[in-house]
Order: sequence, then structure tokens, then C-alpha cells
Amino acid sequence: MSFLTKVNARDCLSKYQILAASVIAFRGTGPQGIKELRSSSEGVYGRGIYWYDNPLDARCYCERGGGVIVAKLNKYVRHGTVLVTQDAADGEVLGIVPNDLTLECSEFLAEVKKLVTK
Repeated sequence: MSFLTKVNARDCLSKYQILAASVIAFRGTGPQGIKELRSSSEGVYGRGIYWYDNPLDARCYCERGGGVIVAKLNKYVRHGTVLVTQDAADGEVLGIVPNDLTLECSEFLAEVKKLVTK
């Protein structure tokens, strides 16, 4: 069960922060994003690192030399299928599925499953 608590008005993410159990999330990125998870200053839901709850959605954002980051998020705000964290400390990276493994959907999902079930 999730609980809503008000946060400081200066918080760029949302007027409410969702405190919930950990969730597995996915982020499609390029080679720079693989090296360093950085918060973007702009986005539909404000400042933060944007994740998806579906690996196939994240896969759409992969760039050449990048891949899909699989992580367990501990602190996030949910907006439908999008999860937003303040910074990299709000989660734990479980692994990365490089682009060269994401050509076939079934292979991609098999690699994701390996990381999630470690």
C-alpha cells in the first residue's frame, strides 16, 4: 500500500511524494547514460531521472552504444507508467542490457529476466 505525504514546495518532482515498496524499473539510454545516471533539469514531470515500469517502453529510448538499465527503485514518484527519481541514490542498478542484445524482442526480454531474477 502506498502513502502520500506532502513535500516541500521547492521539490521539482511533484507536490506529493509516493512512499512505496521497491519496484523494478527500466531506463533506455545512450552511451553517456550507461556511464552515469544524471538527473535531467527538464521533463514533463520536472527535474529527475525518468524510468518506465515496462522494459519494452524503455527500449524505445535506447541509442547506439547504449542500452536498457534495469534498476530497483526505492524512492520514486509514479506518473502512470513513468517513474521519476530525484537522483541515482534513489535506486540500485541491477544491470544493463546493451543495444546489441536488444535486436530481437524475445532475446531482450530474456536478458531482462536474468537481471531481475538474480
